[in-house]
Amino acid sequence: MRLNMKKIINFLGLIIMILVCVGCNKVNNEVINSSNIDSNNKYIEGLVIYKENDEALAVDNNQVIYRLKGLETDVDSYVKISYDGELNKNAEIQDITIKNVENVNNEFKLNSGFNNYERAKEIVEAMSLEEALGQIYMVHHSTDSLEDVRTYNLGGFIFFGADFKNKTKEDVLDMVDKLNDNSKIPLLLAVDEEGGIVTRISSNPNLASERFKSPRELYKEGGFDLIRDDTIKKNEILEGLHLNINLAPVLDISNDSKDYIYSRSVGLSPELTGVFAQTVIDASKNSKISYVMKHYPGYGKNSDTHKSKSLDTRSMEEIESDLIPFSKGIQSGGEAIMISHNIVEALDSNNPASISINNHNYLRNTLGFRGMVITDALNMGATADIENMGIKSLVSGNDILVTKNYKEDINNILEGVSKGQVSSKYIRALAIKVIEWKISKGLI
Repeated sequence: MRLNMKKIINFLGLIIMILVCVGCNKVNNEVINSSNIDSNNKYIEGLVIYKENDEALAVDNNQVIYRLKGLETDVDSYVKISYDGELNKNAEIQDITIKNVENVNNEFKLNSGFNNYERAKEIVEAMSLEEALGQIYMVHHSTDSLEDVRTYNLGGFIFFGADFKNKTKEDVLDMVDKLNDNSKIPLLLAVDEEGGIVTRISSNPNLASERFKSPRELYKEGGFDLIRDDTIKKNEILEGLHLNINLAPVLDISNDSKDYIYSRSVGLSPELTGVFAQTVIDASKNSKISYVMKHYPGYGKNSDTHKSKSLDTRSMEEIESDLIPFSKGIQSGGEAIMISHNIVEALDSNNPASISINNHNYLRNTLGFRGMVITDALNMGATADIENMGIKSLVSGNDILVTKNYKEDINNILEGVSKGQVSSKYIRALAIKVIEWKISKGLI
């Protein structure tokens, strides 16, 4: 059912609530881009991507998401909402007066920054909706992977230590190449090779002459020059194994040995950790390896989210300080960021960052990031008891969903589409963005 304009006109002057985020009333967050505001006519323009009862989610071209209450329009509608009033940046709920709502006939597209839209669009248009949805998933490698890459048209795989244990280089190449041979679309193939205690590959002497040292050790021994050289060595080893993504660097700030993330961090100030980010990103630019900055918006002193929920009670000022490395990495051309499951009270006191609209909006709007947002594993302890995780992670601002529960999540999302709750156009827009990234990486 299309938008009933007469009904909308009858409701002119009705106050509706726009929830910029879920459960957040502390963040100083820009929620409307200047490109979306005319001095005489303020408006929100976006695609309605989710609807349940009287609430809807709409996303704009920069992937900023707005929660709308009382908007009577269907999922997949591309709408322009003009309003009177001012947005209070620090309030959870905004009271505005609707002036007009109209359908927009323009094509909806996400601004990715990869500049391969038309080619990517052509590829995705040839896919079924199920195939397009599969491209959004980067899943754990398992014994089912060869079959599932064909069945679900999966976008990529993550490999862990067990996948490399005792294997020779030839064994690994056989494992990786078989996956690509069975996939219609070249795959994103990722590993955590941070150095130190997280070395999935170099812990195997068949694959590397020595285990990569932690960033903390490298900096103490040779500063950023040694970190640059170390990154180049990692590039060479990963390329040699036909992998194309390293889930590193860790940009979390920690100087307390009791912190969970301490041994994985570089152990420097936010400003110098920003230089660390720039060094790694710059050293990767002439390689086939993309680096994923993690764990936005910063771990701090939080506990391990692999096991259970973690609540971050730091002030917004402290959070902003820890975001400096991510900002520097973005400025250096970082392509991807991994978002954690920490509940960051200053941004959203109710939801893990991975499914928090406001955490994503801050990244898109305040930090200006247009690249790939990748979830930490959605099957971790911190999110294990959250219902409808597949749908929630899809419509909260992520680009790539990491999980081993992908079969269940994919089915739930497709059911949501059939019920008119979840946008098929948004699924295709995300798939186009994934394909744009693959093209920019030279995979397609």
